[in-house]
Amino acid sequence: MNLNELQNLLAASLFNPWVAFLVIIPAFLGLGAWLMGTFFAFVVALGDESLGVRRWLWAGAIALLGPLAALPFSFLHPQATYVRSVMLKGGVLLLPALGYYGWLLLTAQAN
Repeated sequence: MNLNELQNLLAASLFNPWVAFLVIIPAFLGLGAWLMGTFFAFVVALGDESLGVRRWLWAGAIALLGPLAALPFSFLHPQATYVRSVMLKGGVLLLPALGYYGWLLLTAQAN
């Protein structure tokens, strides 16, 4: 299968409701898990007494930046293992949809 055939197959599948359904449902579940992980990181940052004043800095950064600050927080602090688990699982569910729609967007711009 050459690149043109693959592009035509992916472009045709954009209008197929079953393919879109199978890609969008896990993406919404992944987005929900990603955002819940951000909320959990915020709660863990506020509740962790061992961080001292830094807990307010982490909580403020997570509140302002969301997942951009929550993911590094989950890797830097051993108390945030559940946060890391939820965010990574959400990211894994999001990746296929991002790849699928990113490929369709790139091929649409190329044509």
